[in-house]
Amino acid sequence: MEKDLSASILEEIRGKKIQPKSRWRFILREYVVWLVFFVNIFFGSLSVAVVLYLVGVSDWGLYHMLGNNPLGLVLVTLPYFWLLAFLIFLLVAYYYYEHTKTGYRYGFIKIVLLNILLSFVLGAGLYAIGAGEQAEIEFARRAPFYKDMKVRQNQIWNRPEEGIILGVIKEVDIENGQFFLKDLSGGSWLVEASGAKMHGGVTIERNFDVKVFGERQEEQIFIAKDIFPFMDKVDFSPRSVIIEIVPKHDFSGS
Repeated sequence: MEKDLSASILEEIRGKKIQPKSRWRFILREYVVWLVFFVNIFFGSLSVAVVLYLVGVSDWGLYHMLGNNPLGLVLVTLPYFWLLAFLIFLLVAYYYYEHTKTGYRYGFIKIVLLNILLSFVLGAGLYAIGAGEQAEIEFARRAPFYKDMKVRQNQIWNRPEEGIILGVIKEVDIENGQFFLKDLSGGSWLVEASGAKMHGGVTIERNFDVKVFGERQEEQIFIAKDIFPFMDKVDFSPRSVIIEIVPKHDFSGS
């Protein structure tokens, strides 16, 4: 019986012309699987680093100044893109780890927890060396759809009718305590800042991004009460390079 079975198997192998695979092919496959796993862990970690950067530069303390539903506005500005990217890289890394020689030994939960741990440890390291910030800036520069998404998210800080504008300072009039600001939508404003309070080490100088809280007056005139720096370094609109240096000035008089 056993001889008949062996003969049948050998006959099938000859009939289908099955050739044994060399050992190096299995070794190469194992290396490729591990490589893809670590590549996904790296990009997942980079996503974590960007999330940490975005959380760090978000002005959580200012959301209460945005209206009646600050929690809803917080939810609008969460970095969903990078959280989704992290989830995708996490699942791909799990898939490839499961296909390694040792992957079968561990269940889904253990592998996912291991991947999350690796991603957060490496992500924290990447964030510490500034990789999260640089990845965010470069991605916005090279991916127009992401830049547009960021602009839409940050529109919550650019609502003149509700007493807040976000933009870049274009000109400074130190003598009169005023500056001209180009907002996120491309509008130009004359900002009266002589009585404004400065927060967070903000400086009134050209090409400095600011959030201005106050009151809209006549057409394109804004009376500032509080001015904060805008820490997100994504360049939302083309800006010319200005060589002339305008001195920093504290318009509050302190």
